[in-house]
Amino acid sequence: MMRKRGDSARDSSPEEGGGPGSSRPTVLVVEDDKLISTVIRVSLEGAGFRVLTAMDGRAGLDLFEAERRGLAAVVVDRNLPRMNGDEVAREIEARSPDLPVVAMSGFGRDDVDFGA
Repeated sequence: MMRKRGDSARDSSPEEGGGPGSSRPTVLVVEDDKLISTVIRVSLEGAGFRVLTAMDGRAGLDLFEAERRGLAAVVVDRNLPRMNGDEVAREIEARSPDLPVVAMSGFGRDDVDFGA
């Protein structure tokens, strides 16, 4: 499936050796913040993984369905548009119970009540 820049899913480019049929393990990253998604993608690619990305929960679940047999792991943000990350993680775990799913979330100091 061809995607244009800015689409909700991304695959490592063939030039990076990560296209379909690659022998590298594949990780699906579902993250709506482009900067965070890019940092995770670049880090994982640098560690030798092929990376697929989706920008919202629904797109992430759709991409999981399309690629599930080739996935080594999923990294999902807990706070996503269209379908939250907890729902995505539960759906993936129900459909592929042996697939590692890492749920993550980032909050700034002002976003967390530290119980003064």
